[in-house]
Amino acid sequence: MTLLCLGFFLFFGCAKKEQVNPTEEPTLEEVSGTITVKSGGEFKIKGSNFSETERYVVKFNGVQAEIVKITESEITVTIPENITSGDITLEHNGKTAKVASYTVASTKVYIFQYDDGVKKLAEINLETGDLTYITGSIDYGNNTRGIVYSQTNEEFIGFDFDSNFKPFIIKIKPDGTTSEKIYLKGTGKNFRDLVIDASGKVYIFQYDTGVKKLAEINLTTGDLTYITGSIDYGNNTRGIVYNKTNEEFIGFDFDSNFKSFIIKIKPDGTTSEKIYLKGTGKNFRDLVIDASDKVYIFQYDTGVKKLAEINLTTGDLTYITGSIDYGNNTRGLVYSEVNDEFVGFDFDSNFKPFIIKIKPDGTTSDKIYLKGTGKNFTDLVIVETK
Repeated sequence: MTLLCLGFFLFFGCAKKEQVNPTEEPTLEEVSGTITVKSGGEFKIKGSNFSETERYVVKFNGVQAEIVKITESEITVTIPENITSGDITLEHNGKTAKVASYTVASTKVYIFQYDDGVKKLAEINLETGDLTYITGSIDYGNNTRGIVYSQTNEEFIGFDFDSNFKPFIIKIKPDGTTSEKIYLKGTGKNFRDLVIDASGKVYIFQYDTGVKKLAEINLTTGDLTYITGSIDYGNNTRGIVYNKTNEEFIGFDFDSNFKSFIIKIKPDGTTSEKIYLKGTGKNFRDLVIDASDKVYIFQYDTGVKKLAEINLTTGDLTYITGSIDYGNNTRGLVYSEVNDEFVGFDFDSNFKPFIIKIKPDGTTSDKIYLKGTGKNFTDLVIVETK
């Protein structure tokens, strides 16, 4: 009996309880600064010690996201729709950790309506065609040469002429406040092709006889600083764009025989030879550049009516669309990097204004007609958070 009790004691007294280790909390990889996210896209939370068997909750400014994949080092989620800027958080075991701060990628396209009694800049709803005016009535719009948006200063800059045909620029903030007119210094009244470079400097081409130069505009004083000598360009242009990769301007014009060409201009004033477009046709509009610095033009000759990429070395055209009902009375074409699509503004045969969306693969949307009254529009411009 004594031996049995001793054995019982030794067996149970010496046996140790099995140790259950608590789940180790995940470690998050630090995200510096504020990131930009797009609704419907994917976001990866990076770190360590994630587990498929654990329950995590990821929220974007309080809106829960769907978790699609968990590995030891990543949690992948689908970014919810209808979110606002804020913080991404991770909840686990009753604890909440901040992952990152974010803003939401967005695309806003604007048009200036210069009908009597309106004369306002409006945001276009790209789904419904509704207009939301962001300014009161301003003395601008009758003879414009374009409008650009400065990401640096968060403002629109438009170029116009007053009733005495004196050229000026005006600045418009997204909250609707506007500057006084800033008149250009010097002589001359013939200007075209307002353009902005990657650093926010704004330029205009002056094609008066004896000038024909590209000039930087001082946005405070209106002084012009010419960056080129006199070049054979400017009489019949279809726009100028800035190529950030090659750090050069690319302009589209026609020579005295109305043959179409492009020209490249460096910020130091050096210019290329004219690069003539290959093929037939003489009706072009809406020069535009995409995020990868490919340059396009819309050819609206009867039987064509297609958007084409321009080979900047040879002048060859590669059409990216079939024939579409667009191009006769356009007010510009812009490219959305967020949505990877072109947005064009035109009027139909009854002069009703509409927008159309064109994907780089050539697919196009139906016409989206603008709501409301009025038929006088100019200066299509895009603003993106990306």
